[in-house]
Amino acid sequence: MIRSNLSVLLAERNLRITTVSRETGISRTTLTSLANNANTGVQLETINQLCNYLRTEPDKLLQYLPYEIEFLFEDPIYSYPVLQPTDSIMSSAHTTLTMLITGRNGSVGFELSVRIEQTMAGDRSEVAVAVELEDPSGQNEAATEKNNRQLKDFMQAVPVPFQEDLSRKLFNALNDRLIQELGISEDGFDGANFSWPFARFYMT
Repeated sequence: MIRSNLSVLLAERNLRITTVSRETGISRTTLTSLANNANTGVQLETINQLCNYLRTEPDKLLQYLPYEIEFLFEDPIYSYPVLQPTDSIMSSAHTTLTMLITGRNGSVGFELSVRIEQTMAGDRSEVAVAVELEDPSGQNEAATEKNNRQLKDFMQAVPVPFQEDLSRKLFNALNDRLIQELGISEDGFDGANFSWPFARFYMT
């Protein structure tokens, strides 16, 4: 995985994207995508221009993690409404996914469970999306606990910026899947309270 540190470098130098765009000729769209790590293809000339302008080196502008991480959905999403004592309607859904980590020595997958709860009271809607480690209280308890421990150890060694990128990648994957499978609006769960064992975000 490769990520851009442009947002950090700009903050350190008190620079705005508008200023950098005007003074380098690099489009605001390209700079914004780089700053948000949403750019999947960037030209070497752009990297060269930014390094010269910011007076930095490529390894300061870009970070490398020798792993590729994917989130794979194998099970359908099960959804059902629940009537709350407060007369609000809560829509609940759950599913499972695999976090596949591929490194130089091969791949390993970790099972995660997903729980989504949407509470509606009048015009107000609150959504909570929680991704959790596999519950070890079942078959192969020792193996499950070992896998959970390995995943925790791996994530603790991952730099915080990459953890944040992975959190957003997971949330976006869940959002796309929910829109497709549950037929919710295209706005999805923007603004949801999203958590998993390695980060907690209020996604906007």
